[in-house]
Amino acid sequence: MNKRQRIAQVVLNIMVIAELFISMYFARKDPGNFTPVFFKYLFSMIIPTLILGRIVIKRFRTKETRPETPDYITEEKIEENKVVKDLTEEFSAVARDIKKPKILTGGDIQLDQISKWKGLAGKTASLLLIIVVISLIDSCQAKFRQPIDVLDVIPGASAGINGQLSEKVQSIEDLTYVSSSELIEFTITELYSGFWFGVPGWSGLLKISPDIKQGEYSLKVMPKAQKAPVSQKPPFVFRIKVHKDNFSLLQSSTSFIKRYSGVSPWWIIAFFSPMTIFALFIVFLLSKKMEYLMAKGGEAEVFWIKAGTAACEIAFGLGTKHGVKPGDRLTVFNKSGQPIARVEVQKSSETDSVAIAGFDSGVRAGYIVSIK
Repeated sequence: MNKRQRIAQVVLNIMVIAELFISMYFARKDPGNFTPVFFKYLFSMIIPTLILGRIVIKRFRTKETRPETPDYITEEKIEENKVVKDLTEEFSAVARDIKKPKILTGGDIQLDQISKWKGLAGKTASLLLIIVVISLIDSCQAKFRQPIDVLDVIPGASAGINGQLSEKVQSIEDLTYVSSSELIEFTITELYSGFWFGVPGWSGLLKISPDIKQGEYSLKVMPKAQKAPVSQKPPFVFRIKVHKDNFSLLQSSTSFIKRYSGVSPWWIIAFFSPMTIFALFIVFLLSKKMEYLMAKGGEAEVFWIKAGTAACEIAFGLGTKHGVKPGDRLTVFNKSGQPIARVEVQKSSETDSVAIAGFDSGVRAGYIVSIK
């Protein structure tokens, strides 16, 4: 993967995480439909982002690696077979005398250290990303499992709640409520239209007295003046489950993370997402440093491959400024440090080159090309 592709990949990751937070922001404005609202905004943003990101990354790859002249592989079949055969014979003759690249033998202390730090940063970023994804999944499944008409609280607690109305009203003053206990105080704060088909709803603040006993209570919100009582839907009834203490409250949580750690999964997402972005940025910087040191020593990773009928093209980060020019023959090593093929450079820019290799050479992305 070249420089432009790496930058595009980092920007894409940051955009996806930012869209996650934006979706959370809008979803919290409609707590009763948190999950559908969250996925509505997330998918509407993330799908175009991923499609656009794929196109951009592919375009950057094509722009830097494809020759401007007609394709060598598709136009000169006879000459191609001769070159491939010549490369195979040459590799068989010199394979024993080829030295392993420094990146694979540990011959460069600075490169070894950067490689170790890059591996550690990559593993850290992967771990943080897994934590974020697991927390997101846990939060979503908890929201699906939690009934919309149930609230779990402890004595002395306050909580915001919302529910649906059987009919539209003009203002908050047109609503009233009935509670099964005088120790439950409720204040209606807002009217709104729901996510699904604009169903009218209400939001309010619930206050539980410290003197209330453990048990289940009910709260009913309804218009003061009800219309068409025969055909009207019954008023929304909210069930309030009062638990003895915080431990009992946590055990009732539908979120596995919150049940066993006491921390909301959304707080974990908010805490670890910036750390994930930072870790990915560190991986990017270390990758660029590694590429620079490798190229300085005449080595680079294969970041693009296209198979042909009798041969394949590969692209790598060595160009004219590193002493590579068309016609040069270089060696490719696998990740174990074993030489596997010779390749012939067909086209070179200042920083990158395209070379031809045998179809059965076994060259893969991530393998090392060495000038030496």
